[in-house]
Amino acid sequence: NSLPDNAELVVGIGGGTALDASKYVALRKNLPLRLVPTAVSTGAIIHGVFAKWDGRSTVGGGSEWPYCDFEHVLVDYDLVLEAPWYLNTAGLGDVLCMYSGIAEWEYNARNGNAPAPDEDAVAPTLEYYRSLADGFPKTLDQDGGLTAESVKFIMTSVHQRDDRQMQSPHAPGAGHSMTQVIEESTQRGLIHGEMAALGAVFVCWVTGHAEQMTEWLDRARVRYRPSDIGLSRDETRDSLALAPEYYSAQGMDTVLLREPITGGRFDEAWQFLEDRV
Repeated sequence: NSLPDNAELVVGIGGGTALDASKYVALRKNLPLRLVPTAVSTGAIIHGVFAKWDGRSTVGGGSEWPYCDFEHVLVDYDLVLEAPWYLNTAGLGDVLCMYSGIAEWEYNARNGNAPAPDEDAVAPTLEYYRSLADGFPKTLDQDGGLTAESVKFIMTSVHQRDDRQMQSPHAPGAGHSMTQVIEESTQRGLIHGEMAALGAVFVCWVTGHAEQMTEWLDRARVRYRPSDIGLSRDETRDSLALAPEYYSAQGMDTVLLREPITGGRFDEAWQFLEDRV
């Protein structure tokens, strides 16, 4: 409301939250928008849609959320590389987490709760995830640091995600949706792509695909262990305890609803994560 009436342009500079806030301002003021990301950690750098929030909980679904058709995304590689490396590699976590949907489909099919996966749809998507895990390490410098090529690789992956990921009711995005569960449970914000990666690991742990999921995340240098991303054991346990209630309210059929990671199962899952260090 304090933006001057004679403003001609909104420029959003920052990470995902700042970019989404600039979309809101541009939409409210009916002004053109240009984005200047300082990290390439989420789809906010290329998505016009942004969530409605009530505190740390989202309101409604994607079809009800606002949309701002911004003009350009201007990327300064040196600026992005000044960010901590994990803020950028989190963008790959936001992509690779969708493997958990395929893991659920295969698991449910094995247990007679879903038809066999459509290999024509699954195979290209799996190959895409493999290409990310194989290709990203090749962009690093000789000391293992991120380069301009790394930034471009991450941005391209985030940009391609929507068209490359498999769309099927048998492959829910429960791993990705754990971002909202964690934020609602903890009432604080963590790095989106890292929360999505952790959610995917939990789904894959239930379905027996956790080794593959963590291998890809480790190769892409995505942090997912609770202690690395800022979650305590108690916060992780409480988030998983909230998950069934959240997914039930969302009408999402997922193993995290039908086979919740609580009680002794949480202790086992936590030990798996500890052993990955």
